[in-house]
Amino acid sequence: MTKELVDIPDIEVKKVKSNLTQEDVNELFEYRDGDLYWKIDIFTGKNNSVHIVKIGDKAGCIANDRKKNKQYKVVRYDGKIYKISRLIFLLFYNYLPECVVYKDENTLNTKIENLIEANRSQTNYRRKLPKTNTSKIKGVRFYKASKKYRAYITKNGIKNHLGTFNTIEEAYRVYLDAKEKYYGKFISKCNI
Repeated sequence: MTKELVDIPDIEVKKVKSNLTQEDVNELFEYRDGDLYWKIDIFTGKNNSVHIVKIGDKAGCIANDRKKNKQYKVVRYDGKIYKISRLIFLLFYNYLPECVVYKDENTLNTKIENLIEANRSQTNYRRKLPKTNTSKIKGVRFYKASKKYRAYITKNGIKNHLGTFNTIEEAYRVYLDAKEKYYGKFISKCNI
């Protein structure tokens, strides 16, 4: 039994306030092939006696996000930590979206052509298969009690049940149709 796919409009990508402006980022960094390089010297210590950053040094380091099991390029400036991908996006587009995602899903590839804006629903769509999924296929769960497969998709934080099916193939086909309807535009942006 398949449910009719209702129209769920995309949530507009929110622009968020940044501590740094495009001008700040442009004064601090030079962009080269997916990386940022310092345009300023930075000193620390008593009487600014220790030279910690020199003009031309590559900015940042790689940080581990243990919750998401991912690595990101980050840079510390003025006591705050910034994701380099977000600074590069701000540098090129003069605004910061709620989320910046990586077309190729490689969080260390911060080339501008690999970065796109997204809303929370779109970033959640790209999440990996949950460990609790009993079918081992995204968008499909197996229910022991009924011995049937249920197709579902989540958009804008709402889980939409798409129907119950006798085979995993039927349920997955319905999920793929819903995925195309609800995320097709975003998916086409992500394809490289």
